[in-house]
Amino acid sequence: MPQDLSRAVLNIINNACYAVFAKAKNYIGNEPYQLTVKIDLVKEGEWVKLSIEDNGTGIPEEVAKNLFTPLFTTKPVGEGTGLGLSITKTIIEEKHNGTIEVDTKLNEFTRFTISLPIVNK
Repeated sequence: MPQDLSRAVLNIINNACYAVFAKAKNYIGNEPYQLTVKIDLVKEGEWVKLSIEDNGTGIPEEVAKNLFTPLFTTKPVGEGTGLGLSITKTIIEEKHNGTIEVDTKLNEFTRFTISLPIVNK
């Protein structure tokens, strides 16, 4: 299901862009804020790992606990893509036998790592 996988990845990239722009709107600091979204793809054995990291707002611990809960959102009504991270997780884990993990630090960064098995056909 390559279309579903691309939708899941785009959802995470959209969230990263949202986070850096949200931080830029409210940024107060001595140094200019450099909006950054990094994407990294590496092969590790029989797996490929895709990492999407931003230097945006980060995610509070209480919110991070619920990120993959169905119907949970962190965005105001009308500002999300509608896919949601619970559906993203389902696409990655159930349809592609992969995993998705999140690492975040409030006001510093968020990194989503998607691991997918390499399938030889």
